[in-house]
Amino acid sequence: MTHDDTILRALESRRLAVAALVSSTEIADVPETADDGEETLRAVMVRLWPRVRKGPRTPELLATYLDALFSLASRAGGDDWRYLDAWNNAYETLTTAADESQTLGSATERFLPAYLGLLTRQCERMRPMVRASEEQSWPGS
Repeated sequence: MTHDDTILRALESRRLAVAALVSSTEIADVPETADDGEETLRAVMVRLWPRVRKGPRTPELLATYLDALFSLASRAGGDDWRYLDAWNNAYETLTTAADESQTLGSATERFLPAYLGLLTRQCERMRPMVRASEEQSWPGS
């Protein structure tokens, strides 16, 4: 099993778990809006995510966090795994939080379809790489 195959399996597993939580069959497409992805990523990972994880999760904090995260969406669908990792952190925080308030529920409803879309795009991006790697590993190919 190659490194790419391991990544694809993990992405597929997470994609199936998220799909089970999404109430609609529509996969959200989130446009890129961050001018400075590095700075936005730093703000998300260093300033916002720890506050969301620790709580209290106010509607304002969740909106700011998700707005910043959503502005990184197209980068999260690319080769730099740090951006997808920011989305993975959000998933783990939003879905495992003990706080089941309506605020958290609406944030999760906003987040999950977009995250499902990102995971789907990443799986589609990885499949050809895994297939090519498998074809090269077979003797006589």
